[in-house]
Formats: sequence, structure tokens, C-alpha cells
Amino acid sequence: MEKLLLALILISPTVLHTKSANASEFYHTKVSSQQAETWAQFGVGSLITSAVVSSSYNRSQFRYHSYKPDTSIGFYTNKSCDFINIDHIVSLKDAHDSGASSWTNSKKKVFANDKANHVASCGRVNSSKGSAGPKEFLRRSNDGRGLEYEIVMFCEYVRKYYNVKLRYSLSLVENDSVTFKSCGIAIP
Repeated sequence: MEKLLLALILISPTVLHTKSANASEFYHTKVSSQQAETWAQFGVGSLITSAVVSSSYNRSQFRYHSYKPDTSIGFYTNKSCDFINIDHIVSLKDAHDSGASSWTNSKKKVFANDKANHVASCGRVNSSKGSAGPKEFLRRSNDGRGLEYEIVMFCEYVRKYYNVKLRYSLSLVENDSVTFKSCGIAIP
């Protein structure tokens, strides 16, 4: 069992942090789960190595409390909608994948309910956007695969997206710098 655990942790692509200590400090293997992270300590020769393995994305960890928008106009399209809801500009999955996976549940809840990261959106547009970032969202808006809509507030959306990412120290590495540059934003 210990060899299997060691092998799984060593090959896991989600290892976030490792540290070593003297064998005299730890003599056993211990695995516990807390706040969607797994801590593992295991012996390797005369050293003990600890690792934090992040869990996969789970929307419920963010504890978002939805609310009714005070408008029937969708932010992205600037058109009236039959069904409107609140959209996270930086989706919860995008946040998780760009740094929030290591946050406490409390910080995840603050992020999910931060109105600076919310806009009223037509329900079908929000569903089409999903967890996409700016480049993919723009592509989906006119890809000819069903729902077609024009994002008339694209640069405003990109600026809001960028500001939320900065505010929460989320990575922009996976984002396309050309998309941001077209809206006057240089990604560092």
C-alpha cells in the first residue's frame, strides 16, 4: 500500500509543493484530507518527503449564492433576454485552474460571491460561455455551431476579466496575450 501511494504521488501531475526533512522527524506514512487537499508524508531512504496534492475542480467548494439580476439586459450582448442570470466574468473553474485550487474554502466563497466578478447575462449566452476565457468565448460567439450572438461589450469584458484576475492574483499564463492586446491590455 505504501509503495502504491508513493508511486501515485510521484507521478501525479497535480503536485503543488514538496519539502524534505530528516527521517528522525517522521517515521510513518500519513494521509489525511482537509479542504480538498491531500497531504502525504512518505519515507524515501533517509529522507521524508511531504507533498500537497490538489483536488480536482468542484463547483460546490466555492459556495456561490445566486441572486436575481436587477435588469433584463445582458451585459455581453446589450440586448434584452427572455431568461437572464448572473455570470462569473472569471468562471469558478477558470479561477480554480489558475490558482484558486490552493485557496481555503473561505476565500473561494468570497471570490464566488464578489459582485465585481458578476454581470447579468442572457442565460443562453452564459451557457455558451461556460468556463471559457476571453479568446474562447469570442470564438464561441460566432462559430456557427448553434447559438449565434454578438458580444458588443467584448473589451469591457476583457478589462473586467483582467482586473478580477489581478485582484485575486490568479494566473494569466493560459490566456492569449493577443486578445488582451486588442483591447489595450498588455499581459505581463
